[in-house]
Amino acid sequence: MGTMTFAEIMNYSNMFPKWAAWNEVKFSREYHDKILKPVNLYASFFSIRPKVIKTSDTSATIEYYNYADMLIQIADPPLGHLGIFKSQPINEIFYSVDKVWQRQFYPSPNSYDTSNMDVISDRCFKIYTPWVIDEDLEFFVTSKIDNPSIKIIEQHGAFTKSNENDRIKEPCFIDFYFTKSKRHMETETVGIIERGSYMYEIQINASSDFIERLCNE
Repeated sequence: MGTMTFAEIMNYSNMFPKWAAWNEVKFSREYHDKILKPVNLYASFFSIRPKVIKTSDTSATIEYYNYADMLIQIADPPLGHLGIFKSQPINEIFYSVDKVWQRQFYPSPNSYDTSNMDVISDRCFKIYTPWVIDEDLEFFVTSKIDNPSIKIIEQHGAFTKSNENDRIKEPCFIDFYFTKSKRHMETETVGIIERGSYMYEIQINASSDFIERLCNE
């Protein structure tokens, strides 16, 4: 899934067409006049709306949180994946999963230098933005908490305005690595990032009227 588009992921996961369709959100009574929208009805039903924080008259931060527990484990295949019972597992394999229909994260085709990161595995993942701004708007993604559960690869990106032919709204994907943070690690080999945990934040700049509307939704 590393190179799949969100539309391809929706098709692969057999999401209900109505729950995947962008028009069900774009033209809905609840969201048609909103700036910040869920990418589809699944995100509307099950995800956590990001927190919007006004940082100046022309800037704001959008904080994202996970909407399902994320489980990570270093396992030992010769022992039937019982690596959780070994203090120093051998032949390590890294497992990560969230038990939801619309997965929050996927393998990333990218890789980065992790020598200065406290990561639990060198496998890179990408997490999608379940809520988006349906406008052409540049942003910067970062993380501002100490000892985060996921190490975000800071980057510039952009929301894009949809057109009438868009059946599926493509969210933004953000690369990250799982860390060894005590925020979620239960043992040296098992961790649970609980639902509602801070993931990352997106910083935007726009007109004062736009920021005011966004913060008052």
